[in-house]
Amino acid sequence: MDRFNETFKREVLNANAFSSLAQVRRTGDAWLVEYNTERPHQALKFMTPG
Repeated sequence: MDRFNETFKREVLNANAFSSLAQVRRTGDAWLVEYNTERPHQALKFMTPG
């Protein structure tokens, strides 16, 4: 879980300038879909979960 939180913080929160909480949520939701379906994961031998 720590890896996920650090990655989210680095790739979403620190990499963008948000003007509203709604924008944070939209960006975070889109990132989460990509993270869970398209992104290779080390634990899966760099295969995608989806």
